Amino acid sequence: MEICGGGIGNKGVKALSKIEGLQELNLSQNDMITDKGGSYLSNLPLTSLNLSNTRCTSSLLPTLTSIPTLTTLAMYGCKGIDLEQVEGLISGVGLRTLRITEREEAINWFIRDFSESEEEDEDEDEDEDEDEDEDEDEDEDEDEDEDEDEDEDEDEDEDMEDVEDEEGAEDADDEDEGGEIDFL
Repeated sequence: MEICGGGIGNKGVKALSKIEGLQELNLSQNDMITDKGGSYLSNLPLTSLNLSNTRCTSSLLPTLTSIPTLTTLAMYGCKGIDLEQVEGLISGVGLRTLRITEREEAINWFIRDFSESEEEDEDEDEDEDEDEDEDEDEDEDEDEDEDEDEDEDEDEDEDMEDVEDEEGAEDADDEDEGGEIDFL
């Protein structure tokens, strides 16, 4: 659900918190939302939450990072974000992406389970290398097949010319023998 652009405050967030099953919520650009409003969201099974450009601060982060299903959190453009507190929170939480801005400088945090993702990346790299090798082999085989086809076409053309020359010579001989041409 997206409700962006200044039309909602803490009371509206409290009302939204009663929507069972709400998983994705974008409340960015609502400068009337504070930490109090953000705390109402802790009971929802959110997977993605965007509170960017609201009046929420890093004081809300422990509440939000305690949401077990939350994997993506964006709070860029919020004033009062304490990076030390953020760094202390990111270890051991289920977040995969945390996007925060402090003092006009964009700071992006991408949190991943590297042991799992590195294995997946290596498997994907090996699969891509094998696919590329197969594609190159297929391209080489196609090029060789095309060259062979061209050689065969040239040989057939030469054979046809030889046959036509022989037939022409026989026809000329037939004409010499009586001026008649046999048609088959």
